[in-house]
Amino acid sequence: MPQSERIRTIYLYLLSLIGIVMVVIGGSGFVSMALKAFFFTQADDERFLYREMPPKPYGVAQAQSLGGGEGEVVFRDSIQARRYQEALDEYLDRRERVDPATSQRHRDAASNLSFILIGLPVYLYHWRLIRRD
Repeated sequence: MPQSERIRTIYLYLLSLIGIVMVVIGGSGFVSMALKAFFFTQADDERFLYREMPPKPYGVAQAQSLGGGEGEVVFRDSIQARRYQEALDEYLDRRERVDPATSQRHRDAASNLSFILIGLPVYLYHWRLIRRD
């Protein structure tokens, strides 16, 4: 067997392997998503705890308490306080409209589907070449 033929054979088998591994990774991701959605429904709860954390004010120096209640945010002027309150209200409105579990599942599904949509044609094309030879 000539050297170029051997290199071509290794190349075809390697790309077929990469394609089938991508399909397996995407498929296992979908199985994982299904298990989390139907059987292990609390598997992702810890990942979404950050939503309960109040947002930090931006554009404001480190909040200091000057004899006020604990956690009180002190502002230098009313304009800064108003801007912070508007930003906080906007953030809370956006947060109520977004379901983090659904968003994460959509990201996972897109990623898994991309593995399958790329890996399957790579595998099929190179495996077909191998079978033809």
